[in-house]
Amino acid sequence: MVVQGHRIVIESLRDISNSGISFSINQQVATSERVSIEYSDPHVKLEVFGRVAWCSLTDLRTPGATEHPGKFLMGVELMSPMMLFAVLPKR
Repeated sequence: MVVQGHRIVIESLRDISNSGISFSINQQVATSERVSIEYSDPHVKLEVFGRVAWCSLTDLRTPGATEHPGKFLMGVELMSPMMLFAVLPKR
């Protein structure tokens, strides 16, 4: 992911829907910040754009939370989510 020209590694994908994507990262990003998310594999390279809908510190006391303390969960509203949804590996 690229934010203001700085690359941030997406640690783990949490969810992808018709409107956006959520994932874990290791630093906080401001709400409403514009971002680009890049995906590539041996056959496809794709870049989609969006804005940060929310970004919050994980809390291991929350039932079902598996991330390590200091990680952030982030939701991004994508401008073209179906492009990314079409190429991501299905789980």
